Amino acid sequence: MSSRGLWAIWILAGILTLGCSDEQGVPEPVNPGNNIGTGSIKLLQEEFNGEPVVVAGSERRNLVVAFSRLFEGEVRNFSPVQGRLPVIMEDEQGNNWDVFGRATFGPDAGAQLKYVNSGMGYWFVFGAFYPGLELQGQGPRAVSVNPDTTAEWSIPFSYVGQGTGFDGIPALDAPPFMVYNPLTIDPEDPFYLEDNDLVLVVSLNGETKIYPHKILDWHEIVNDDVGGVALSVTYCPLTGTGKVWKRNEEDLANGFGVSGLLYNSNLLAFDRITESFWHQLEGVSVFGDRMGERLELVPFVETTWGTWRGLAQDPLVMSEQTGIDRDYTEYPYGDYKTSDLIAYPVLYNDDRLSPKQRVFSIIVEGRAKVYQLSDF
Repeated sequence: MSSRGLWAIWILAGILTLGCSDEQGVPEPVNPGNNIGTGSIKLLQEEFNGEPVVVAGSERRNLVVAFSRLFEGEVRNFSPVQGRLPVIMEDEQGNNWDVFGRATFGPDAGAQLKYVNSGMGYWFVFGAFYPGLELQGQGPRAVSVNPDTTAEWSIPFSYVGQGTGFDGIPALDAPPFMVYNPLTIDPEDPFYLEDNDLVLVVSLNGETKIYPHKILDWHEIVNDDVGGVALSVTYCPLTGTGKVWKRNEEDLANGFGVSGLLYNSNLLAFDRITESFWHQLEGVSVFGDRMGERLELVPFVETTWGTWRGLAQDPLVMSEQTGIDRDYTEYPYGDYKTSDLIAYPVLYNDDRLSPKQRVFSIIVEGRAKVYQLSDF
């Protein structure tokens, strides 16, 4: 039986189940595990689940990123760099590192730090996926959950909900981009982005592209190419989470689509070859012929349009002329962002923070830790 046929059977079972039940600041001494630095960029350095990590960000800039501190066999110590975005930190060897984890200056110029799976999102989704997860400043919580799994699914199917059908939300393939220049904007036809609008920024091999939430809210997946690398940029508006997947050989030509299914209210994508389903947060297939297969996660930055356009000359941003009739100045889910509503069943409700508080999470080998933006 095809994946789509099994999908239909499991949807019916799920419905029945649910029905029943510039100037560099002076570095401060580096103390791993302590918040260090003053000004707009702050750092946290620690070891999490066996991985030495550095988490750097600025609440004012609405920007947080995370990388491994393990570089060429040694653990590096970092200190914050102020007023020089996109450069955010330097190490004891004299290298400057930017928001994508690239060494922009120093003896290791051109090198890349290992990306740690990380990103922004609503608090509730991280609490649901990783019950009892560690919250910065509070530690983990003792939680006992007993999810049921089946041979066909690697996730508890009773927490899979149905929104639309396959491609009911249309993914975009190689959409048009435009070079933003405020001098060319017609004042009678204002640009569709405002300074506080959130965007995902991907930069590879000398090319940088900007993917606004305002478009991702309506399409959730963009199959694109950045710097010659085939990617799928994913965003789930119900959980506020973005991830960027590198497409492998099997998915190069066809990419991914929106299945209409959600696990813990979070996007499940499907690949267009085998129609297997893929878990957004970890880029792993949870159902179908490719179950257990993982995709490579690609570093990206989430920040505001105002922050990024202030850093980049002639930024390359998705055009609202996608060829699909949508009003990208409107948010498609009403007051969802500001309400406590969680649209679909979740495995665990963690009440330590408000459900829709926007937080930053790192995920290492199946464990997660969350930081509040106020930590930076």
